[in-house]
Amino acid sequence: MKSSIFKQLISAVALALAATSAIAEDIDIYQANNTSATSNLLLVIDNSGSWNASSTTTSADPALNCPTTPAGATQILDPTLADSAGGVEVCGIWKAVDTIGKTDALLGKLNMGLMLFSKGSVQGGTFKYPAVAAPAALPNMDATGIANMKTVLRGLKSSGGGSDTANGTDVGGAMQEAYAFFTGKTGMSGTTYKGVNPDTCGKNFVIFIGISRSSADPGDSNANNVFSQLVAAGASAQQQAYIQWTNNNKYSKSNNYWAD
Repeated sequence: MKSSIFKQLISAVALALAATSAIAEDIDIYQANNTSATSNLLLVIDNSGSWNASSTTTSADPALNCPTTPAGATQILDPTLADSAGGVEVCGIWKAVDTIGKTDALLGKLNMGLMLFSKGSVQGGTFKYPAVAAPAALPNMDATGIANMKTVLRGLKSSGGGSDTANGTDVGGAMQEAYAFFTGKTGMSGTTYKGVNPDTCGKNFVIFIGISRSSADPGDSNANNVFSQLVAAGASAQQQAYIQWTNNNKYSKSNNYWAD
């Protein structure tokens, strides 16, 4: 497994937590100059069938290895995610969370949750952590929160009983669900949220971690419904115009991709 995979995933969660005021104006997930600020970070991951694609999750390097059994090492993945793109995705997050837990300057300074594409005929996203339909807040990443998040990540499955694999790719729907969670609206899943307010000096963030596709765009299986929700949210005419990507960009393959 290439170390860059983990560096990119960890960077999305942990590098932004660097205690440097120079980047504080751009990335305020954590700001060492204000120890009272606790921001909210919602991770949305791609649990479509694409996460079953082959990808190496084992390595002789402990820093890159993603054990599926507790024998001789800390288990990180359920066996169903071994050597898969989803395994890389989940393991990268697990290691980022582990890094936060081992860094005193970061521990307890962030609230974090995990959302997946909804399964079955349900649109939008579904919370995996915290494991409630409509959470009023995201768990704090103190020692308890870190341990609980690791347990949830370790329990994600791509097949068998209790599989977390979604029927399709719903990036736009999941983004609308995240918007509804933070703003106190009704998500495309039908769930109505109370809304979340960060600390006075904290902010709300959403990070989507998707699966790379070689022959297709990161599609919206419910694109028309996503667009309707965008209009209902009060999007301007400019915001309702599809972004024209470059010809070689995977996003250019679709004219109804609304997640961005």
